[in-house]
Amino acid sequence: MRKSSVYILSAVMVGMVLASVHPVLASSTEAKIASLTQEIKSHPDSEQALIGRAVAYIDNGEFINALADLNNAISLNPGSSQAYTLRGVAYEHLTDFNRSIIDYGTAIKLDSKNAEALYRRGQIYLMKGNAKSAIEDFTAAINVNPNYAPAYALRALAYTNIGEYDKSARDCKRALEIDPKGRWGELAKFELEFLATKK
Repeated sequence: MRKSSVYILSAVMVGMVLASVHPVLASSTEAKIASLTQEIKSHPDSEQALIGRAVAYIDNGEFINALADLNNAISLNPGSSQAYTLRGVAYEHLTDFNRSIIDYGTAIKLDSKNAEALYRRGQIYLMKGNAKSAIEDFTAAINVNPNYAPAYALRALAYTNIGEYDKSARDCKRALEIDPKGRWGELAKFELEFLATKK
């Protein structure tokens, strides 16, 4: 993977973490955590309350706490694709990418149409330099959700990394159509500028 792609992908991932611990968001997530904690005290076997609190913990940057709730949710329901996906997200934020890949893989086995798990596993494959596996996962995510801008934007990077510039440009244009003013559209614009130097 070329250095600029690694930096962009790292910045996107760091941006997601920073957005998740923003002070304005933190106050509302702390209220959610408190409310869900009361619910869990009343109903300790509530898988959805555990998952809800785990999401709030992730939003608040409390990834270890999220893991504890997700481990409990998985104990209650080992067939929960959602819980495995979220646990993969928590591991991802803790930079334990191998465990993330395992959990995303389990989530996909449980639900082959889990676009989020497919996309996130592809993102890690891309970051690790495995463009072909990343492309497979991004393509599967797009097949589930044809308007998934992040999957198009990152599949474009993966195509660039293996020299398939026409496919990369096509994906950049699609990401721009879907998310013209957002982070994925911006990433696509940057990639198109790079691709213009390859002609």
